[in-house]
Amino acid sequence: MSQEAVELVLGRLLTDARFRRAATDSFEVVCLREGYGLTKTELRLISSLELPCFTELAGRLDPGLCRACSS
Repeated sequence: MSQEAVELVLGRLLTDARFRRAATDSFEVVCLREGYGLTKTELRLISSLELPCFTELAGRLDPGLCRACSS
């Protein structure tokens, strides 16, 4: 299990709205495209999380902590 990859993906889900939207469409595809070395078990466990909760929590973060996004 790659704890670093798990932490990077979870952080990205919180701070990057574009990544979060893409993950909603196909979590495995976006992780592969972005080069995250997650195991099948990690992919399954993270994709089973409720992504709307990430959106809600992301809305509470200071914008200075989030990735700049043009859309």
